[in-house]
Amino acid sequence: MVVENRNLAHAIHDNVKQTRNMATSKRSSSKLKAPPRKAAVNLTPTSRSFFKRLLSQKLSNTSTSDSAGKNIAGIMLNYQQSLSGQPRMVFSFEFVHEDDLDENDEGVSLEVLSDGVTPKSPSESFNDNLPKLYVHHHAFMKVLGATVDLKEDGFTPFLIDREGNEMDPNNT
Repeated sequence: MVVENRNLAHAIHDNVKQTRNMATSKRSSSKLKAPPRKAAVNLTPTSRSFFKRLLSQKLSNTSTSDSAGKNIAGIMLNYQQSLSGQPRMVFSFEFVHEDDLDENDEGVSLEVLSDGVTPKSPSESFNDNLPKLYVHHHAFMKVLGATVDLKEDGFTPFLIDREGNEMDPNNT
């Protein structure tokens, strides 16, 4: 009876091990990522032009790379702990380099279609090699469906939820 239980335990262990190996190999072999149907966040025309101006200024001053020689890919919207040491979370916007992007970060195009109003869809801008606003994979679920706008001062970005309220990064 004890021998049968051990054999059964080994058989179950081997089966679980094979299943894990298959799942791991499926994950690593599925590197091709389809573009999302809709952008993770919306941009107001004001914020879109602000980010484009900011990036063009940065790229013209650094000739597409910064002092470390890294290529700037765009601006990253992140959700992280406050750098002031306070126990709170904040949304941050920072320049991001190509080699700092993760495959799970979502790019939001800063370009519009020929009508001048409609934003370029993710499928059209997926591999266009233009600077984008990237949503960090840790921030994705927190900001999904939000709108990025600028405060009245003209240079402080903030997020608006679907109901039109300013998003607080500390509220769930």
